Amino acid sequence: MATTDQILLFPGAVPPAFCEKIVQAGDALGVENSEIGFLRGQTQADQVRNSKVAFFQQAQVENRWLFEEVFGIIQHANSTNWNYQISGVEDLQYTVYGPGEYYGWHTDVNMPRRTADSQQVVRKLSLTIQLDLPDAYGGGDFEVRLAGSAKE
Repeated sequence: MATTDQILLFPGAVPPAFCEKIVQAGDALGVENSEIGFLRGQTQADQVRNSKVAFFQQAQVENRWLFEEVFGIIQHANSTNWNYQISGVEDLQYTVYGPGEYYGWHTDVNMPRRTADSQQVVRKLSLTIQLDLPDAYGGGDFEVRLAGSAKE
């Protein structure tokens, strides 16, 4: 595990066979054109993001295997670094990028919002799992910029 105070890297934390299982299940969901919540329906959304997405819903029992694994990773990272109070995991986004598709620089929003049962929650941690092996495609590098650092 490599770390800064804001970013953790866990190379090999998710075995390739598990990644393949996620891809098979994600593809079965049926991906659709992506949107950005606060830019939904606005033309500038295409300047930020062009990809396909589907969501694994936590409420569906057939997704329990995935949420158990992801929550385990999050709990481990949190307990060894920050000790935030974590009340749950959002539905998991499955994103597919084709040739020329992208998701530009953005911040995973940490604005307070309400859950279906009217509780206020704030996203405290984000997790990205690279599902394909790096040598399986060209481009598509995942880049992270620390808060407050300058854009390239």
